[in-house]
Amino acid sequence: MISIEANISKAQLRIIIGRNIRNKRLEQHMSVDELSSMLDITPGYLGLIERGRRGVTAYNFHRLSVIFEIGINEFFFVPIGIVPTNEKPDERQQLRKKIQSFTKYMTISQLEFIADMIKGLKNIH
Repeated sequence: MISIEANISKAQLRIIIGRNIRNKRLEQHMSVDELSSMLDITPGYLGLIERGRRGVTAYNFHRLSVIFEIGINEFFFVPIGIVPTNEKPDERQQLRKKIQSFTKYMTISQLEFIADMIKGLKNIH
């Protein structure tokens, strides 16, 4: 997971939170029905939350953190592979392929250097 994005919209934040809730639910092998029952909300409403269409109340954030045994702040982290922007997936895929072609014949030390550079870029916000 990477750090909290500073310049995101409410809609993007709801998507991040919803995906984190869904990921935690699936990690715990819970169904939508099970989790919605624990939160005292309908399965349909939980689906809206997980898709980023509805927000989560402070009370339910607390309940979710207890259920999943995590800190509330973990719901706000951007999971790797999720970019809350309007970028087109095809463009991202093309760039990934281009990077792979550049790194195909690099040595381990060169790849480690590139990995360190990427880590540094992720920390710049």
